[in-house]
Amino acid sequence: MFGHKSNQQDMSIDAVKQLPLQGQIAVFVGDFREQVIADSGHIAVATPTWQVALQKFLTGEANYLFFSDGGIDIIYLTIKAPCTDITRVFQLQLATTYLAISKRGNLPQLVEKLKSAATNFKRTAQVPAYINKTT
Repeated sequence: MFGHKSNQQDMSIDAVKQLPLQGQIAVFVGDFREQVIADSGHIAVATPTWQVALQKFLTGEANYLFFSDGGIDIIYLTIKAPCTDITRVFQLQLATTYLAISKRGNLPQLVEKLKSAATNFKRTAQVPAYINKTT
């Protein structure tokens, strides 16, 4: 869950229910987080894409954005707006993501391209920054 840095004065929470009442939370329509928002008594600002959810959050149409750290990093690259006022308010759950592909029926070029992309990403400054942020 993300909020605006400028609005988070020493706010420390462990659950959606601890957010200010009737908070508007941007989320992708149909995502499991939409139900978490509803169950907590907050207002889901359900959007057709994560880009729209981020835009609604950045423009103030939603107080919070319920999304993953990795998702923010990826979607941020697809929009043309500064994301400097975003801070994590809390983390619902920590999950490791894997990419699995079939041993049969895949192009060897695709497998090599995925391996190369993973290797190149591991060499970037983002990996140590992410590890430091999560530990």
